[in-house]
This record gives sequence, C-alpha cells and structure tokens, in this order.
Amino acid sequence: MRPPDLERFSVADERVAPWVAAFAALALYLALPSFRFNHDGVACAIAVELADVKHLLHGNHLLYGVLGLTFHSFLNAIGVPLNALWSLQLMDSLLGAAGAGLFCRLLLRLKTPVWIAWLAAMGLTISHGWWLFSIDAQVYVLGAALLLPAWTEALEEKPRPYVLAFWNSLAVLGHVLNVFFFPAALYALWRSRESNALRRDMMRYCLASAVFVLGAYALAAEHGVRPAGAEELKLWLLGSAALGPGRSFLWYAPSSLGSGLADWARAGMRVVSPVMPVGAALWALAVLSKLSKNSAPRFAITTAWIAILSYLPMTLSYEPYSFDYRVTDLVGLWLLAALWLRGRRAASSPPNPWAVVFLFALAATNMAGAMRTHQRPEANRQYQKALWYKGTLPQNAWVASVGLEEVYVPYFAHLRPLSLRYFDGRPTALRERIEALARRGEPVFAASDSLSPKWIAHLDGLGLQYVDRFEEFEIYLIRSYWNGKPKGRR
Repeated sequence: MRPPDLERFSVADERVAPWVAAFAALALYLALPSFRFNHDGVACAIAVELADVKHLLHGNHLLYGVLGLTFHSFLNAIGVPLNALWSLQLMDSLLGAAGAGLFCRLLLRLKTPVWIAWLAAMGLTISHGWWLFSIDAQVYVLGAALLLPAWTEALEEKPRPYVLAFWNSLAVLGHVLNVFFFPAALYALWRSRESNALRRDMMRYCLASAVFVLGAYALAAEHGVRPAGAEELKLWLLGSAALGPGRSFLWYAPSSLGSGLADWARAGMRVVSPVMPVGAALWALAVLSKLSKNSAPRFAITTAWIAILSYLPMTLSYEPYSFDYRVTDLVGLWLLAALWLRGRRAASSPPNPWAVVFLFALAATNMAGAMRTHQRPEANRQYQKALWYKGTLPQNAWVASVGLEEVYVPYFAHLRPLSLRYFDGRPTALRERIEALARRGEPVFAASDSLSPKWIAHLDGLGLQYVDRFEEFEIYLIRSYWNGKPKGRR
C-alpha cells in the first residue's frame, strides 16, 4: 500500500501546484539556454572569476554579484564544470523558476482555483522579460523573485510589518528599484489596522527596512568596496547613473513627457511580449480587473495597481524605453489577470479554454519574436567574432574595442581590450597609447564594425593595414609595424 501522501499526489493539489509550476519553468529555462550574453552579465562573470568582491558589490544591486560568486564557488566545489557566465545563467534560471512557484503559491493563498494559479504562473514564466532574464545573466529577476514573499505578506489578512520589511529590503538589495514597492506595503498595513496600531506598525516597517538596507550598504562599503573618499563613495552609490564622461552623473531622461509616456507604454507591452497586441491584451485584463464588479478581493487588486504605478516616477523618468526595469510589473499584471478570471469563474469550473489559447499565443510570439534568436549561438555575431579572435590573433594582441567587445574580448577571446571610450575626444592620447604598445611588440587590431568615422579620425597618422576577414567583419592591424598575416596563436 502506498503512503497516504503519495495517494493524494495530484498537480491540482494546492501543496503540489507551486512545485509543479517551479519545475516546469526550470525545465523550460534549462532546455532553451541563452547565447545573448549581455554586457553586464559578462562583466559580472569576469568579476566572479577574478573573485573581485569590490566590483561585485554594485551600488544599484548589492546582492547579485556576491550571490553569483557564492553559487559559482559552490558549483566548482561539487565538481560542476561551468564557467562563471554559465553559473550565473543557471542561478538566474533557478531564481526565475522559484519566482514562478512562489507566484503560484501567492495566488493559491488568495483562494484562487488551482488551474488559474497554475496558468498565471506559467504566464509569468513565459512573459518576455521574465523568460529572458531567467536565462540570461542579468540582475533583474533576483530582485523580482525576492519581492514575491513581500507580495505574499502584503496580501495577507493582517500583514506583519517586520516580515514585510525583511522581504522588501532583501528585494532592494537585489535591485535598488524595488524601494518603490513601499507604497504598496504601506497600503497593506493601512487597510488592515486601526489608527493606533497603524502608526506603530508603519514605523516598525519603515525603521526595520531602513536599518536592514542601510546596514547592508554600510557593511559592504566598510568591508568590500572600501571607498577612498566621499567622491568614490558617491560614484559607487550612483552605480549606473554615473556613466557619463569621466564617470559624471548622467540621467537618461526622455526628451518630453509625451515621448516618455509613449516609450513607457511600449516598454510595458514589450516586457510581456515583443508583439505589442499580445502585451496590450494582458494590460487590458489588468484594467478590466479594476473595472469589474466581481468576487475577486478588491484589496488585492488595489495593492497590485499601487505596486505597478509606484514605480512610475522612476520608469518614466529614466530610460522609459527600456523594459529591463519593468520586470516587476509582470507580477502585478498576472495577479490582476488571475483575479479577473477568478471573479468570472466558479472554483469548480473547468479551465477557461481562452486562457489556454492566450498562453499558447504568448509562448509562440515570444519564441518567434525574441527567444529563438537568443538561443542560437550563431546569431550572436560579436560572440562568434570573439571566438574567431581567440583562434586567430596572437596571444600578445590587443583589440580596439567598443561596446560588447570590451567584455567579449577578455572573456571569450582571452585577449586584452583597448577600450576606445576612454579616448573619446583624446586622439593624441590614443595614438600615444598604440605607439607605446608598438614599442613593446604588442600589436593592436580592430574590426571594421568598431571603426566608425570618429575613431578613424582619432587614428589619423597611424594607418590601417587589412590583415584578414571573418565573415562580415574586416580585421585591420593599426600601424603596420607587424609584418604578415597572423598565422594562429603562438
């Protein structure tokens, strides 16, 4: 006779469904890995392999790099032969899958029928932004996954302020953008308490959050980053906002409110699907959930909308065209869609066939519109070029690099990059640097796609010697002191 627990095992069981959602998501992510290899992910992998804790403690996402180093070290300790980049991508897949399971659990705690909870969790799994950042080494899914227990606590009948503060603070350490969840957290405390208890618990939440986050940053600064002074501390805390000339403050604001709103709306749809009507359909369901008068819990709908709109001051004013910062929207959107469906269907009703059709359409459009390209290594031309460099150029070569090449050249080609951005507007300094390398017998190469008219003007007087070609890329030697074609690594 089988144990009672096994007798009751069913994917429709509320205790089983979150695990099924998590393992289904993980199976998808592991079966279809990404070869997109974004700049930040490769840069983080370099820091992980160097165990460079100072650069892993990024001011905008304190936790990701250190967690990646820990995970990579663990894999190496148990004999899993992955480089740091693939370790980070595996970690993100686990985080994305865990997020799907936690989201399914959240919906079940709101008394959502199992089939709705499971379908909504799968919708989150295959949404463009969540899917992409669960298979590509990037920071965004960590903060979003850590925020899910905060969502769950906020939607309890009487949220506990310290638990809410703990998970919200962890999500902020995952990405600082998640500080904008606090209005939803405060609403959760407000709607569940009388005035005296409300003031006390709001203070508890705010104080605990501040102590947790500021304490973590203080420890990181003191024991990891160790800034030399106030200016270096400021640059560390600014993070990606200090990427202007000379690491000056730079805010990528829209040119006008109208263009910003248009970009914000497009990014909101693209985080769901690159096919805009599909993304718009999910937003329409979210709006319907607010307008409909059904049995869905109104406090949950209000919490979700507060959470989505609270991020608006940031996502509208900084890179509104980017869906990177909109991944957290997906939890609110799928929660609202699930609640709308729940309010229209009895708990015992069979799955809505149109919901299933929508999921298939979402999966198909996201695969065809984006994910299939990311899963083909030959589609990443910069990656293929770096592999060609590795097998062709001499080991003492330098490669004049812009953009992705700045991290691809050292990580994939195992050569040294000459980062041209540091010489922007400084042609004399660039020529002197190349001439100094020439005197040491270290050749500098450049690919045709890196040699824009601006950089060709910077190289005036040095000359470009054609040496080889890799598919659509012509390869040049800067300054013709090195004779002949490269004959392979030596």
